[in-house]
Amino acid sequence: QAHTLDTIEPYVEKIRIHSANRLGAKSIRDHLRDERILVSRQLVQAYQRENDSTGNRQRKSGRLKRSVHYAAGPHERWSADQHDKWQRFGLFLHVGLDNFSNAVLWLKVWWTNSNPLLIASFYLDAAAHLKGIPLITQSDPGTENYGIANAQTTLRQLLDPTLVGTLQHQWMRGHTNIKPEIFWSKLRRQWSEGWEALFQEGIDEGWYDVNIPTEK
Repeated sequence: QAHTLDTIEPYVEKIRIHSANRLGAKSIRDHLRDERILVSRQLVQAYQRENDSTGNRQRKSGRLKRSVHYAAGPHERWSADQHDKWQRFGLFLHVGLDNFSNAVLWLKVWWTNSNPLLIASFYLDAAAHLKGIPLITQSDPGTENYGIANAQTTLRQLLDPTLVGTLQHQWMRGHTNIKPEIFWSKLRRQWSEGWEALFQEGIDEGWYDVNIPTEK
């Protein structure tokens, strides 16, 4: 695919609108690949320099500081966390991540994220899809995560009876559940503004009522 600045323009502009113009060249290139549009990072950077110099400066000034996080290998540890920043729209998010690869195991939007049975179903669906479970799971110490902790512990003990009497889930207090914290930060910076504008338009235009679960 011999793309030029002109041929990628409609695709890049669509991504910029949906992300509220928060994505850098690498992220835009990756999203274009998902649409089967193969371009180099350098071409996207050239497009941004020519068409969005102000946005370039703003994104560079807001770069996250890097931190070191250790994981022994794939599926050694899964992290789970909830996100309530869309509560005013009647929407609640929950994510599960593999700590080693940063792979998103699930990302769910529903009218609640505080039901332990619902949250446990996200974990069990991911385990069934991958045909396996991690060595350990971790989350904030909220009651909504008790289902994951119980399911993980029970399954690990069934697979390895020497673990009977131990908890195979780690409770992370404060902001120590690092991987989901990074994920939510990127979501807020890169995507939330565009989606929130769309949700607000739906409320303003009367497309749905945030107080009626079946309309969300």
